[in-house]
Amino acid sequence: MFNGLIEDWYTEQLGVEYAKLILDDRHGFPFVHIETDFKIPSRMGEHLDLTLLLERIGRSSLSVIIVGHLAGVERLRARLITAMTSLETQQSVELPSALRDRFETYLKLIGGAGPGRFGLKGET
Repeated sequence: MFNGLIEDWYTEQLGVEYAKLILDDRHGFPFVHIETDFKIPSRMGEHLDLTLLLERIGRSSLSVIIVGHLAGVERLRARLITAMTSLETQQSVELPSALRDRFETYLKLIGGAGPGRFGLKGET
C-alpha cells in the first residue's frame, strides 16, 4: 500500500514518471527505514484513506509520513525513509537537481509535515 501511494505521488503530484526513473534511468528507491504505529485496529474490507506528507529532503533520501484514516479518524501513522540508488552500483546517489526542485516545490506547497497539512490522498 505504501509503495503504491509513493509511486502515485511521483506521477500525479510531482509529474515524474516513477517507472521511467527505474526502468530507463536505472535508479532504485529502496526503503531504508520504516516505522509504523497502529493506533486503532482496522478490519478486513475497510478502506482507509492514505495521506502522504513529505517530511524531509536529504542528499539522496526522502523522509515521508503516511497517515491512514477512516471517516476522519487516524488509524495508522508510518514514517518511511527511502534512498535513491543506482541500480548498477547499488550505492546511494545524490538526488538530481530537477527532482530535488520538484520535492522542494511540493514541500512548500503543503507547508511541510506539520499537523493538519496533507498531501496526496490514496485509498487502500
